[in-house]
Amino acid sequence: MRRATRGLALLAVAVLAGSGIALTRAPARASAGVSDATIELLTGTGSGTGTITTVRSSAPGSPVGTVGLQVPGGETPVALDVRPADRTPYVLTAKLAAAPGVANLTLYSVNLGNGALAPVTSVFFPGVPAFQFASHSTDGLGLDFDPATDLARIVDRDGDNGFVDMRDGSFHPMDTLDRTGVRGIGYDRSFSGTAASTLFAITDNGGSSAAHLVTIGGVDGSISPNGGGTNDIGSLGVTTAAGQQDLDVAPDGTAFALMTAGGTNRLYSVDLASGAATSRGATIAGAVALAVVPPASTIGVAPGTSAFTVPSNDELAVFTIARTGGVGTVTIGFHTLDGSALAGRDYTPMLGSIFWIGADTDPKTVAVPISGGRNGQGRSFSLVLSDPSGGASLATSTSTVTFGPPKEGGYWLAASDGGVFTFGGAPLLGSMADIRLNQPIVGLASTPNENGYWMVAADGGIFSFGDARWFGSTGNLALAKPIVGMARTPDGGGYWLVASDGGIFTFGDAGFFGSAGGIALTKPIVGMAATPSGHGYWLVASDGGIFTFGDAPFLGSAGALPLVKPIVGMAPTRSGHGYWLVASDGGIFTFGDAPFLGSAGALPLVKPIVAMAPTPNGDGYWLVASDGGIFTFGRAIFSGSTGGIKLNRPVIAVSPR
Repeated sequence: MRRATRGLALLAVAVLAGSGIALTRAPARASAGVSDATIELLTGTGSGTGTITTVRSSAPGSPVGTVGLQVPGGETPVALDVRPADRTPYVLTAKLAAAPGVANLTLYSVNLGNGALAPVTSVFFPGVPAFQFASHSTDGLGLDFDPATDLARIVDRDGDNGFVDMRDGSFHPMDTLDRTGVRGIGYDRSFSGTAASTLFAITDNGGSSAAHLVTIGGVDGSISPNGGGTNDIGSLGVTTAAGQQDLDVAPDGTAFALMTAGGTNRLYSVDLASGAATSRGATIAGAVALAVVPPASTIGVAPGTSAFTVPSNDELAVFTIARTGGVGTVTIGFHTLDGSALAGRDYTPMLGSIFWIGADTDPKTVAVPISGGRNGQGRSFSLVLSDPSGGASLATSTSTVTFGPPKEGGYWLAASDGGVFTFGGAPLLGSMADIRLNQPIVGLASTPNENGYWMVAADGGIFSFGDARWFGSTGNLALAKPIVGMARTPDGGGYWLVASDGGIFTFGDAGFFGSAGGIALTKPIVGMAATPSGHGYWLVASDGGIFTFGDAPFLGSAGALPLVKPIVGMAPTRSGHGYWLVASDGGIFTFGDAPFLGSAGALPLVKPIVAMAPTPNGDGYWLVASDGGIFTFGRAIFSGSTGGIKLNRPVIAVSPR
C-alpha cells in the first residue's frame, strides 16, 4: 500500500490526564436530535487568518461567540478538534511546501481567551513544529483525537493517513486509506478514560453522488485505523462538494457533520448505525471544520453539606462530594484540615483523591474516623477539596463538621419468649411477648442504622421490627438441628442463620460461603459473626472451636483450652482482624486485634452469661446474663438492666444501638 510521506515528530504541550479505569461499552449509536451540543466551527480561513465561531446545534446559524485566531503568515487553518484529555481545542494548519504535492502541517493548541496558537513541537526536534504530509492542496484535511489512546489522527482526501502521539509529540505516517475522498473523521465515546473507540469518517465520493459514512479500521479499534482499511455503513443522503465535509461525535454518542451542499454550509446530525443524516439547519458561511465541545464537570461538596453535625461519640464523619455534568474521567483531591478538633486526637487525618469515570455522576463519600468522645462536643474540622482534573471546575470546596451532643448509648435485650427490653437510646419497636411462639427466641440482631431489629427462633422463624426487612426464614423447614444464632449483612439487606450442627441458611443478599453441617463436631455450634465486608463469617462451638468461611481469617481458638465453663457467644472487631469469645462464667478470650478490656470470670454471678456485644467503635463490650444483668467493659456505657426484674423467660441476647 502507498505510504504517507514521513516527516518530523511533534510534542504535546498539554499535560495528559490520568487514564484511570476505563469504561467499556459497545460503539455509540445515537439517533438524530438527541443532543443540543455546543459546537465550535472553523470559519473565515485563509492565509494567516481564521476564526473559531461557537454555535449551538439547535441554532447552528446563530453565533454565540467568536475568537479570532493569531495564525502565522502563510499558514491556513484546515482542521479543528477538541482533545478529550484536556478539553482544549487544537487547530491544524497547512502551508504548501516548495516540493509539489507536499504540505507542511503544524498542530497548535488554541487559547480561546485571546486566539493565541501554541505550536506542538517535537521532543526530538525542539522548536520545529511543522511536519510534512503528502497533499495536493491546503484543504481536504481531517483531524480527530482518539480518546482511548490520545493519538491525534490526521487524514486527507487523497487517502494519506497518520497520527501524532501526544505522549511524546512524534508523528507517525501510516498505511494509505483504501479509498479517497475521506476528510471528516470522528471517534465515538469522545471522553477521557474510555477503553476503546471506533473511528468514523465521511467520504464525499468526489462530489458526484451522496456522501457515505464509513469506519476506518474495526469497531472499537479491533482492526487498527493504521492499516487504512475502511468499511461502509451507509449513505448520508447528501451530495457534498469534494473536500467540503467534516464529522465529530459528542461524548453522548450524537454525531454531527458539517457539509457543503448546493453551495450552502449545513449542520447535520448523523445516525452512526445507518449513516442517515438529518439537517439541523444552515450554519456559518465558509465554515470548513467543526468540533463538539464536551460538557464541563463541576465538582464540590454536596449541596447542603458545607456545614453539618455528627454526635461527638459517633465513629465516623461522612463527607459527600458531588459531580455535576460532563463525561469522562475527572478527579478531585481532598485533605482534612484542623479546626478546634485536632488530627490524631479527635479524628484520623486523611489525604487522597476521588474519581468519576465516563458518565458517572453518583455522589462519592469520604468517611473520616472520629474519636472526639463525649467530651468533644463543639469541636470541628474540615474536608478541603483541591486540584480538579479532567477539565472539571471546583465549586464549593470546603465542608466543615462539628461534633454535636453525644449519641446516647443503649442496647436491646431479648428474652426467649420474644420479650424486648430497651435501655438508653434504644427504642422499643415491637416484641413477641404476647404471641405464642412455636419455638423459643434464640438470637437478636439490629439493623445498620439501629432503627430496627430481627429476632430468630429455634425453628428459624424470623420476626422483624422497625426498618428490619423480612427476607425469609426456615420456619417451615424440617431442620436437623435447632437454630442457635443469626448475623446480618453489612447493609442490612440479608442475614444468615446458623444451626447447632453448623448448618448455614442464607436470606436476602447474604452469601453462602460454606458450613460445618458436614463436619463431625466435638461440641455444638453456639454462635456466629459476620466479617465487615459481608463476604465471610465465623462459627464458634461451645468448646471454643472456631470455624472460618469466606474472607473470615482464623486467628486462634479456645478449642484446646481446659475451659471452666462453655463458650456461649462471640463478637468480631471493627477491622475483622480479631474476635472475642465469652464463656458462661463471664470469661473473655481474645484473638487477633481484639483487646482484652476485662471480664466477669472472677465475679460471683447470680445467673450465667448468655451473650456479648461490642460497642460500635470497638472500644468496649457488654456481657449479659440470663437474668438480664449487664456487665460493661472498656467504653461500653451502662444504661440499665433487668437484673432486678422478675422475668417470665430468661434473656438470651443483647444488641447495641
